[in-house]
Amino acid sequence: MFGGKQLSQNTEWVNTTITFAVDGFIGAQKIKKYPRILRPLAARFIPEIAKIKNHYEFARNLLIPIMQERKRTGEKPMDLLQWMMDNAKGPEETDEAFIADIMLKVSFAAIHTSAAAPTQLIYDLCQIPEIVAPLREEMQAALLETS
Repeated sequence: MFGGKQLSQNTEWVNTTITFAVDGFIGAQKIKKYPRILRPLAARFIPEIAKIKNHYEFARNLLIPIMQERKRTGEKPMDLLQWMMDNAKGPEETDEAFIADIMLKVSFAAIHTSAAAPTQLIYDLCQIPEIVAPLREEMQAALLETS
């Protein structure tokens, strides 16, 4: 996960990233039904769009203390959150709330690419069945090396 074990094992974070994605898609579909000029007003009455603000607030409340703790202790785990902290430039990018918002958005994107990859793998294996045996052998060899 992008924030190491601390985030990947946090069920509230995982649920928030998933529901953020769902609320975003549903909210977008609902708001498209309104003329452009009325969308800012309509957005106030679409529950999924209102929930998006809560997702950002949750991400900030969870991630900012983690970032502050890392700065205080000097801990630098090898994860995306730390990479973003280390490579941020300028006042906007170094703002902890900005980094928390980006982490939520990146997790949103990762959910869908991660879900699409196994599906594509199955399609590929069905289309090219002769690669199944060599892949199985490679996996077994890798497991023997790492276990």
